[in-house]
Amino acid sequence: MQISTRTEDFVVDTLKLRIHIGPHLRELFKDPSKRKVMHGADKDIVWLQRDFGIYVCNLFDTGQ
Repeated sequence: MQISTRTEDFVVDTLKLRIHIGPHLRELFKDPSKRKVMHGADKDIVWLQRDFGIYVCNLFDTGQ
């Protein structure tokens, strides 16, 4: 997974960090004050909800 801010870019090894992903990303993805930009997010949204209970607010999908 790649995550970028205005000043930094991160690459996350989701397999290695699987048990840590949910708690740390849940707050970020549910925050409506932060715009999330994804491309073709259909499968990613299903995966985040199913595997981590993460629901994404304020999403712009460039693939739609």
